[in-house]
Amino acid sequence: MSCNGTSIKNTCGTKQYATCVYYEESVPAFSSLVETECITLEDTTLDIYSILEDLKDVLNVTSLSAGCLTYPTTPSLLQVLTVHQQEICDLKSYNATLNTTIETMQQQIEDLQNNNCS
Repeated sequence: MSCNGTSIKNTCGTKQYATCVYYEESVPAFSSLVETECITLEDTTLDIYSILEDLKDVLNVTSLSAGCLTYPTTPSLLQVLTVHQQEICDLKSYNATLNTTIETMQQQIEDLQNNNCS
């Protein structure tokens, strides 16, 4: 990849490699650089890439087996959560219907007992 062209970054004069530019801010507690002194932009960039790779691995749901749920072929985390949300809503609705049915049946049993046993 060439670093030539008309981009503003190509008009800055002498180029400085990330290895030679010190990072003057603090790093977050989750950074692997938290105990490191003299941090460079190269260090922070590599650390960020590592964190992003870890996040991608943790958030990867492509190997999730469908079981009783139906997912898209290559689901994103949002799609998986949406499927789960819909399933939970469906189950809550089904549960409410079952509770109503049970209450109705209990009332019918009570009515039958009262009518037959009087």
